[in-house]
Amino acid sequence: MAKWGYKPFENDTAADFSGDLDEVPESERLELLRAALSAVAASDGHVDAGRAEVAIAAAAVVARDFPDGEQFQSAVCGPTQSIPPVSSDFVTLAVRAVDRLLDGD
Repeated sequence: MAKWGYKPFENDTAADFSGDLDEVPESERLELLRAALSAVAASDGHVDAGRAEVAIAAAAVVARDFPDGEQFQSAVCGPTQSIPPVSSDFVTLAVRAVDRLLDGD
């Protein structure tokens, strides 16, 4: 049965991305986040739904350690393995990706 909802991990694509984060070694998790965010932040044209869903999930992972960030954590579909602390460049990249989605086609 497909997942669907309004939270960052309540769709199949984001849930799969979460599983990918959990399956790779911890040393590779930040690179997966960076790739997901960069794919949207650097795009000029149409962003397909799958890339958008993954970028939103990646942005939620970046935001979850901020004050009130627990709203972006999901015990059901979000990553369960440790994510290394993100640097400020991840925050900037996440903001650019989300802004791109909000301003895009």
